[in-house]
This record gives sequence, structure tokens and C-alpha cells, in this order.
Amino acid sequence: MQLGVAIDLPVRRVELELGRRRHRRITGPAGAILFACMFLPAVKGCSAPVYPIEAPIFLPPYLFGLAFMLAAWAWTVRGLHRAVRVMRAVTFAAIACATVTLLFAPPIGAVELGIGAFVLATLGWSGCSERRVALSALIVGALGTLWFGLWASTEEAMIGVYLATFGSAALVVGACTWLVDLSLHARTFRRA
Repeated sequence: MQLGVAIDLPVRRVELELGRRRHRRITGPAGAILFACMFLPAVKGCSAPVYPIEAPIFLPPYLFGLAFMLAAWAWTVRGLHRAVRVMRAVTFAAIACATVTLLFAPPIGAVELGIGAFVLATLGWSGCSERRVALSALIVGALGTLWFGLWASTEEAMIGVYLATFGSAALVVGACTWLVDLSLHARTFRRA
């Protein structure tokens, strides 16, 4: 007696790849450095160093580092969609933190709220565009370089602030490289 039953194997899912991007070598490590700085001493306190993880209202730049690291390491469209969801979540968290800061320190809260709204407008409410992600990385990197650079110029600055300044500046370079990669890819795609 033969028990041979034909079983159809599931069809392999085809993932659309994003292609080779030179920015990944810069953007990924820059985001990782920025995220790691969340756990390093940032400034000198009265009796002990102050770590960013102790002040949740200052966490969005570091969390953006994690989000851009995920976006840089995304090789498929699905991975990029996941990274964009993380970026939107971080942006909404930044807006929530800015709203709380607005109650205690209105000038700082207003600036943080404006930055959060600007990043959300660049990233968009829905959909996924690699160009928008790169522009968001450019904005966050430039503002992070300015923010951490101002902190680094003080006497209270510690290793976390210096590395965060470096990570933010590297994120700017990675974002510019990303935009150039996208432009070259689009130009090549139009010729074909």
C-alpha cells in the first residue's frame, strides 16, 4: 500500500531589495554611536555624572540614532517599513516629551515641539519613502550636531556629549551620502 500524498510546499515570498547603498557604512555606525551615548555620562552633576537615561525628556535624539541604525541596516522594503514605524514612534514620543517640557520650561518645550513637528512633517504621516527617511536623518543629524556641539563647548561636558556630537555629525555625512546614492540610483533607473 502506497501512502504517497502530494504536498505542495508554500511559495517562497519574494522580498524587494533596496539595492546597494554606500551610506550604510556611515549611517549605521553613526546611529549606533548616538544610541550608545544614552548610557554614557553626559555632563558633570553636583555630586556625580549625569546620564541621559536618567532624564527621559532628553532621550529622543538617542532613540533616533537607534531608528536610523535600523533603517541603514534594512536591506528589504519590509525592513525599511519597520524602521519607518520605529521612527514615527520615536517622533511621537519626542512630541509627547516636548509637550511635557512645554509645561515646565516653555521656551525649551516650544523648540522641542517645533523640531518634532518638523521631523514628522518630513517623514510623513503614512507611507514609506527612502528619500524622506534620508532627509529626516539629515535634519536630526544637523540639529543633534548643533545641540550636542553646544553642550560639548561647556566645561561640564563628558565623553557621552563628545561622542554624541561625533555620531550626529557622522549621521549628517551618512544622510548626505544616502541622498546622493538615491539620486544616482534614480538616474540609472531612468536610463534603463
